[in-house]
Amino acid sequence: MNQRVPRILDSRYELHDVIGSGGMATVYAAEDTRLGRQVAIKVLRPEHAKDPTFRARFQREAEAVASLNHPCIVAVYDTGAFVPLDEDAREDGDPQATAPMPALRPELEGDPTVALDAGDGAEQVPYIVMERLHGTTLKELLAEQGELSLDDAVSYAEDILDALAYSHEHGVIHRDIKPANVMVLERDEEDESLGRPSRIKVMDFGIARALTETATPLTETHTIMGTARYIAPEQARGAVVDARTDLYSVGVVLYQMLAGRPPFDGTTSVEVAGQHLTERPEPPSTHRPEVSQALDEVVLTALQKTRADRFQSAEDFRWALDNAARGLVVRAPGASADAAGAHAGGAGAAAAGLAAAAAYGGRAPDPAAGGYGPDSTSMETVDDPYTTATGEQPQLEEAGVSGFFPQAQDEYTEDELYENERNEAVAARRRRRTAWKNAILGLVILLLAATAAGAWLYYSHELNKPVYVDVPAVRNVSQDQAEESLRNEGLKVTVTKDYDDSIPSGSAIKTDPREGTQVEKDSTVTLVVSEGPANLTIPTDFAGQSEAYVRSQLEKMGLVAGSTKTVHHPSIPAGMVVDTDPAQGQQVANGSTVNLVLSDGKVAVPQLVGLTRDQAVAALTDKDVLLSTQIETEHSSQPAGTVIRQSAAAETAVAQGSTITITVSQGPAGTTRTASPTPSASASAAQEQEDAQQDSSDDSEDQTPAGDAPQTASATPSPSASRRG
Repeated sequence: MNQRVPRILDSRYELHDVIGSGGMATVYAAEDTRLGRQVAIKVLRPEHAKDPTFRARFQREAEAVASLNHPCIVAVYDTGAFVPLDEDAREDGDPQATAPMPALRPELEGDPTVALDAGDGAEQVPYIVMERLHGTTLKELLAEQGELSLDDAVSYAEDILDALAYSHEHGVIHRDIKPANVMVLERDEEDESLGRPSRIKVMDFGIARALTETATPLTETHTIMGTARYIAPEQARGAVVDARTDLYSVGVVLYQMLAGRPPFDGTTSVEVAGQHLTERPEPPSTHRPEVSQALDEVVLTALQKTRADRFQSAEDFRWALDNAARGLVVRAPGASADAAGAHAGGAGAAAAGLAAAAAYGGRAPDPAAGGYGPDSTSMETVDDPYTTATGEQPQLEEAGVSGFFPQAQDEYTEDELYENERNEAVAARRRRRTAWKNAILGLVILLLAATAAGAWLYYSHELNKPVYVDVPAVRNVSQDQAEESLRNEGLKVTVTKDYDDSIPSGSAIKTDPREGTQVEKDSTVTLVVSEGPANLTIPTDFAGQSEAYVRSQLEKMGLVAGSTKTVHHPSIPAGMVVDTDPAQGQQVANGSTVNLVLSDGKVAVPQLVGLTRDQAVAALTDKDVLLSTQIETEHSSQPAGTVIRQSAAAETAVAQGSTITITVSQGPAGTTRTASPTPSASASAAQEQEDAQQDSSDDSEDQTPAGDAPQTASATPSPSASRRG
């Protein structure tokens, strides 16, 4: 009974159409409903899913490949497994069932692969979730075009080598590099703007190791037959492979892209494998003259039979290819005597393999099992055509899925590794060799661990020894410089403040521990920084300065500028400082608050009425008043020379330098005035003016009635009086 794949996997992936199928797996277009992205899901074919060893390795290795994150490697997002549904589920209308699982039917009599029957329905079938790509495989591109342009061939090869350099660095060897496993993406706007060919992605990491462990011999249908054209000589011999094996396969692919045909071809995979072991390829320029000698040298170096004669890393290969594309010749290293012997040995191995294949009905010996596959009535053929430069269409390889993890065996039990072995003696020998290797490896690890432990104990003791340094001298240097000096010695610093009469504010006074003391490196030293003297004297030159200036000077000294109040002052302009509180010249504690006394630009008018003229003028020109005087006279009942009226009332605040008008009595009308002494020059001048007016008044007494308009005179503060302010 056929099995079906559920339409929804892991309650997340919704499967759609089949977009690819091969001997190893079937690929479905799908949607990740959780993230809303298009993906491709590769489902293992049922005949492989039936094998527990294959399932376990498929799962483990797929998870390992998921760690590879490179722009030239197809990304693996997730892995899982499912139980296939019966065919009846679809017939009963079960919406969870989708297309039937492809089952590989026996093609030849005695073929060990069988379709999954109903009794195996409970087996878990593993799958891999990958990124969905849009493009065409390099295999399809070569089938369509034959040879590629030199630029495209070099670009694709360089991208493949970039991917392999990354995977080799992470311990992953592909083991099945071939055109079918290289996807050429659609050319996007970025490629066009940069003038570069399409980008490529290397596919199918992670399955070849499992296939190698469980598959039948080299010529087995749907196993490694399709890759024979691209395998390295060591793969054909069944030897252990390494990163240089992948580089050989890249050389074959590059050869085919340049020449339009692979370096070796034959009707069976055994024949092709023998050519890889024994024959030297012709240079690509033999089939395509425009291929340069430099490119010939690079390709032939990659196709050396002995690994030591090839490029030793993907980076070396890429560097040589890049130089060759610019016309720089990279010579292939000459084969040593050992290499020549290896080539001869390879020829013998190939001949023996071909003879054995003939004796066993076309089957090649299986080096992993120590025996041969079942008899077959005919040799397996290579079944897919490729297009050569001349238009011929020989056969191409069959597409498959592949990959390799060198350390995969370490994860499996002996039962898992050997349950499918056909030759128990070979298995026993392998187990003994493995045991000896493990014992030697364990001894080496033990010695290394003991050496590492001893080194750790020694260096931990040495490194834990305290290191002592001297505390540097930092007295009377700035705080920043002192901290830098201490930290340069490997010391930590904490800062405290203190007063000092001799060290300016902001400079270092001392350290604790004191300078010259030896202390452990990375210990803490206290740095004492001066805040200036403990007591400060308020300057005496603040009068007449601006408020902002006085505040800044106080703060520089270490004092706090406090609140302000205003007072009258005869000469200091409004807003300017008159005094401080405490007063200027007094001593205060460092950090004390000093309030400011500001001028309001006004003075208080003194009481003038009742004073004599000279007394009134003296009061107005006093150093604490400094007001101008204007004198008017008139007859009154008050004694002559007495101030009987003033223009601004006593204690009224007027602006600095204002003029105050005083009215001086001339006595009753008709009386004769006598001059009174003048206390000041200004007063004398006023008196002389008044006398002159009086004389004039007396001369015209007959014409001017008493009580006519009063006479006026003025007096201003003398310069000496102004300076006193």
